[in-house]
Amino acid sequence: MLRVRISAKDRLTVVTSSDTKIDIPRVLGRLAPTAEYHWKGNGWGTYADIGEWRSPLIPKPSEVAVYAEWDLCLAEQAKTASEDDASRHRIVTLAQSAVGVQVEQLSAIQVRALIALLLRKEGALTADGSIKPLTTWAK
Repeated sequence: MLRVRISAKDRLTVVTSSDTKIDIPRVLGRLAPTAEYHWKGNGWGTYADIGEWRSPLIPKPSEVAVYAEWDLCLAEQAKTASEDDASRHRIVTLAQSAVGVQVEQLSAIQVRALIALLLRKEGALTADGSIKPLTTWAK
């Protein structure tokens, strides 16, 4: 994979190169969402797996642009995971205070924390604690 570093003067610098596989369809969906191309891979691959670029009006992203976008995808995933961990910690801390308390003695905050814990387990909460649309998690 090409590693790209953007300097303070917005200049791209290729740092390393290898054959690390990336999610090319995801990256191209971000860089050129309406472009058509022939894909030789099965979801993961290298820049070379873009077999044929079939969109004459949309320029094919360069290899540097593709790997730079992949690095952005990875950074966004890491940020989301970190936010999710913080949200989980906050909910678990509040729910922990309910341990050993009889149901009829639970405070409103403890009830909300326990419900939030169950909703989180079902995948119903966003990283900021908002409830996702029912169609995405209610079965």
